[in-house]
Amino acid sequence: MNRIVSTAPAPGHHLRIARLDGGPTIELIDLYAQAGRVAAGLRRLGVRPGDRIGILAANCLQWVLLDLAALWCGVVTAGFEPGKFPADPALLDRYELTLLFTDRPEAAQLFAAEPRLRPIEEVTALAGDLDAAVTEPVSYPPEAVTTLKFTSGSTGEPKGLAASVGSIDSSLRAVQEMFT
Repeated sequence: MNRIVSTAPAPGHHLRIARLDGGPTIELIDLYAQAGRVAAGLRRLGVRPGDRIGILAANCLQWVLLDLAALWCGVVTAGFEPGKFPADPALLDRYELTLLFTDRPEAAQLFAAEPRLRPIEEVTALAGDLDAAVTEPVSYPPEAVTTLKFTSGSTGEPKGLAASVGSIDSSLRAVQEMFT
């Protein structure tokens, strides 16, 4: 995990965001630079290491940027599946979120009343801020939690499970071994 966060990728590699309606392709070196700018933007919005941010949106480039930016600055992400969670400000308190980014149309009328609820499109502006004060990414010990994952909710309300750097690294190694 630390290598992924702290090392810029080599030019010539791309990421394609998978969506039913298609999706953008971005060079990984550009993705890395944009993630650093989004991390700087999160700090400007008051997000600090150890805080939690939520993402309630369909697969999109902004989701990937938020996830990488959170890793960059030591913030825990909670990814909410749109079909299982409403764009409800109560999520902010229930999961102790500093901010919740969403693409849900029903949230549009709530943005002014709840400043911690943010439109996902704001991430595009943060990523494009070429004057952002980008800092070095943080480094993680194996026991650090970086992500809250949610159960399917088949037996009730989905439950949040903490994913540590050690468990994520173990999963990454297992997948890499399948292809070597």
